[in-house]
Amino acid sequence: MSLIECNDVHGPVTVIDGDPSVLHLRDVLYVPSNGSHGPFGLFDAGRRLIQQSAYFRGPSSGTPEMIVRTTIDYAPTLRRLPDADYVYIGFVHGHYGHFLLSTLSRLWNIEDLLRSDTRIIYHANESLEDLFAVPYFKAICDVLALEPARFLRLDEPCILPTVTVPCCAFEETGYAHRVFARFTNAIGNRLCPRATTTPVDRPAYLSKSRLRSGVGHLVNEDALTEILARQGVDILYPEELSLAEQIAVFQQRPIVAGLTGSALHTSLFAPGRQLLGLSYTNTLLSSYPLIDGINGGTGTYLYPPAGIALEPRDHTFHLNYRLTDPADIASALLRAIEFAHRGMTPRSDGLTNLALRRPTRQSSTSETDRPRDPSASATSGRLTGRYQFHTNHEDDPWWSVDLGRPCHIHEIRLHNRADNSGERLDFFVLESSMEGEHWTPFHEQSNAVMFSGGIAGAPFYLRLRHDVLARFVRLSLRGRNFLHLDQVEIIGRDQARTGSSLQPQRAQPGPPGMVKRIFGWARP
Repeated sequence: MSLIECNDVHGPVTVIDGDPSVLHLRDVLYVPSNGSHGPFGLFDAGRRLIQQSAYFRGPSSGTPEMIVRTTIDYAPTLRRLPDADYVYIGFVHGHYGHFLLSTLSRLWNIEDLLRSDTRIIYHANESLEDLFAVPYFKAICDVLALEPARFLRLDEPCILPTVTVPCCAFEETGYAHRVFARFTNAIGNRLCPRATTTPVDRPAYLSKSRLRSGVGHLVNEDALTEILARQGVDILYPEELSLAEQIAVFQQRPIVAGLTGSALHTSLFAPGRQLLGLSYTNTLLSSYPLIDGINGGTGTYLYPPAGIALEPRDHTFHLNYRLTDPADIASALLRAIEFAHRGMTPRSDGLTNLALRRPTRQSSTSETDRPRDPSASATSGRLTGRYQFHTNHEDDPWWSVDLGRPCHIHEIRLHNRADNSGERLDFFVLESSMEGEHWTPFHEQSNAVMFSGGIAGAPFYLRLRHDVLARFVRLSLRGRNFLHLDQVEIIGRDQARTGSSLQPQRAQPGPPGMVKRIFGWARP
């Protein structure tokens, strides 16, 4: 049980199809964020905070919902700004991840709002000169034609005669509008045109080991990345790359892995990415599945339920962790990477996973043991270490998949759950059908040995002596029990593409558990 999927998500995962609102306000009280005037932001004549202009972070307790009034009086003596075209974007965060998810999320329609005289009103802890000295900030502003002269930070309370407030297109651990991904994808394509990038078949791992400070830190991450590098995974350090170079990593690589953190948020600039995040704990911020949900990405976020220890805190990182067995974690992560890679890359012999993302059925669905992810399926192409379907406790529970057309089935791989209760998969039958009604058994298994989940070791692996022609495949337990699995692979060929070169094979045991034997891109 070295790695399993995080199933405690902090915050809602709400994806919204429509665009955010845009407020057009008059006679608004502006309070700066310099600390000398209490709560900052935009307030109405009753000194109440205009909620749509505030910074929220989902269900966190430290959000402005408790701050509803300012102590600054809305008085005629306050300075009133000249009439002009003002756009308010809130607080400009100096932290890369918060900048992407919170600051940038108010700029989703900025190109539609800009006029020759538009001034952008903002709050920040840094000076404008310091902000433009940050490479990623300048790169994004250059793409959006936001030169320094447009920005206006006010240090005293004042009245804004008119102001436009774009509501957030993304709220951290809260919600996300799909337009935000369209906006960030467009930025990514301008900074790093997808048409000019050359695909790189090797996976990449984004390491934090060269970060000088931050929130979470894995003190022995180098021991993990050394093993990954030996197996052909490229180890990259985001802080040593320009924003365009980071975007290129996501555009070029079939899979990008790394510790959960801001570096994975760069996937916003490249749609449809395959991510593998390594979390320190079982709790995952909902910002990660929100990004995947609006960006067409597939993210799997894993954590070690045992084998990770909290180290003493120091002045550079809030939380320090240590892996007690980096080699074990590396092997599990490599298996997850290899499994995802296998679903994206055709085999040299022309065989494919016929079940990948195909529709499934099952005898019943447990109401108390539903997977966290509503898109979970034993054909999802993601190894999680947990069950991705779960029946009730019943007689002869079954699960089946529709391959969509008659196929020649060559191999079967069953990936058991790795967290617990894997021993329930003992006496089972594999059956085939052409129409999904009448079934013919082609393999029976009774084994006292518990089959591992693929993320924890070798799964159940069956290479058939003779190919089976079928459109439907069903797995049934014999007796009264629950049925649950992580993934099912059915390897073979479409009947129309099968030629005489496909020879019957003798049954043989599964492939060895050593990752190096199954990675086509492993280095010697």
